[in-house]
Amino acid sequence: VFQAIQKIQNKPDSVLIIAPHSFYFGSTKFFKFFDRIKQEVHILCREKYSYNILNSMIFPKNVHIHLSQDTALYLSKEDFNLKTRNTSHILIAPRKDRESIVNWSKNKIRNKTRTKILFGDIVQLASFNDFVDIIWNARQIYTDRLHNAILSAILGKETYLYPNIYHKNKGVYEYSLHAYPNVKFVNSYEFLGINA
Repeated sequence: VFQAIQKIQNKPDSVLIIAPHSFYFGSTKFFKFFDRIKQEVHILCREKYSYNILNSMIFPKNVHIHLSQDTALYLSKEDFNLKTRNTSHILIAPRKDRESIVNWSKNKIRNKTRTKILFGDIVQLASFNDFVDIIWNARQIYTDRLHNAILSAILGKETYLYPNIYHKNKGVYEYSLHAYPNVKFVNSYEFLGINA
């Protein structure tokens, strides 16, 4: 956002559009970053918590706050090159960074079905196609990473989305992902185990 603000300052005819995003501030005067910008600015929030936070701030009149779903949700299953494998797995894909708040205990994995279980953050996969492939071939997905859940929702996978350290996951679920019957929000900081 800040780099875009710097670039737009010398382009008086341009319009700055900040794609759907989640916002959370411990303490900031975010609105002050827009004081020197005369161009039209549109900030899109992908859930109502962020929308309410930004609407509680006093922005200059040229800054407009909007609500829109995450841009990835404009994709459909047909937009992906899907390769079905002979095996199906259960994917447990927790975040491994400071945004994770769930206690992902491997002790809670009780596999009655003997289905293969993959456990780990899949953000480091070699390619986007590998990312799509691991989700497409999963029977169930358990995650606290929002874009794992979004792709799982689009592909029709049974998905359990857990909360993160702030309102992002819960907010996106309430605003848009709840419309996917295959996605459930698990309002718990404890990994409750697999549903298989």
